[in-house]
Amino acid sequence: MNDQEKNLTAALLKLKALNLSSEQVKRVAVASQGTLYIEIHEDEKQRYFVFEENKLSELLPENDSRIPLASVLRKPGSMTNKAIISYRPGRRIVLGSVNDKHVKISKGYKKLKSPKAAKNYAIAQSACEQGGFDIPELLQYETQSDCLVMARRVGKAPVIASDTIAIWERIGSCLRQFQSSYDARGLDGFSCRDELLVLDERARRFLLCMSSLPGGWQAGRDRLETALINLPAARLGLTHRDLHDGQLIIAGSTVSLLDFDLICHADLALDAGNLLAHMKLRTLQGQQGGDSSALTDCGKAFLFGLGRQHEPGFESRLLFYQASTFYRLALLYALRPRWSHLAEPLIVEGNSCIDTFNQHRNHL
Repeated sequence: MNDQEKNLTAALLKLKALNLSSEQVKRVAVASQGTLYIEIHEDEKQRYFVFEENKLSELLPENDSRIPLASVLRKPGSMTNKAIISYRPGRRIVLGSVNDKHVKISKGYKKLKSPKAAKNYAIAQSACEQGGFDIPELLQYETQSDCLVMARRVGKAPVIASDTIAIWERIGSCLRQFQSSYDARGLDGFSCRDELLVLDERARRFLLCMSSLPGGWQAGRDRLETALINLPAARLGLTHRDLHDGQLIIAGSTVSLLDFDLICHADLALDAGNLLAHMKLRTLQGQQGGDSSALTDCGKAFLFGLGRQHEPGFESRLLFYQASTFYRLALLYALRPRWSHLAEPLIVEGNSCIDTFNQHRNHL
């Protein structure tokens, strides 16, 4: 095993030397050349580390020169009534603040990346003007700090339970309206082939820090390649491209949608496949009690609200994107020690989607 292949193991050993447990690892991101970025949650406090050239260093968000908004953290008293909600080193930082009883979210981007983010936000607002999803109000666009300032939505992520079936139907209905209310043909395109290229890049980076791919992963990826040959023609429209439960906030009957950095012109089955796969992930994690019957009912309600089941080829395309999401999640969670055991069942779920895809194909 070479040095690159044992990157993650070496990084976890160095964390242990700092009295930090691998169970505290929330997220591991692999940069294009193999550098590891590790997020730790320690007693409700977030800490960030970088591991490269066999050296582990702690990252302080306020020192990130690539994100202009980070500089405000260096000012005396800057964190009064503020909290770091999320931080992706070198890419973006999200701050929550309370000022004059107004709760705001400030999302700071890497230099020169905010214009596209602001444009995408405007597109999302336009898509929801006639109803459907609620979009947090954009309060300010600070060009000098490459930052969007938004009103914060109060609520919770949707849960999978027998008493939330109506909420999932509502989510499906909102997604349909979002996808149908804006002409997305001028946006960046994202194809089923692009989806597989994303998987391949994930696999390449995975192998920079682990000795091998999870068992059965490459076989699943190869089955997706075969399925691509028989994939029905896409129905294209406005697509969120990162739709999962964490992007949704429920407050009564209001469903808020967040994060429009990846919106594009793509297959309308992509968002549904991604969300359904994440719903299954939550039950595997036991976060919703692992209730398979509730998962089935909530999933059916979501698809009923979406109302695309009878569109030609939708079910096959949905299965393709579900499978792809499961394989992608398997790589992500295999790098998180607490959840690495989920890699195998996620691959099994992906294989099951491809099995069903092939059955649909054989019945045509």
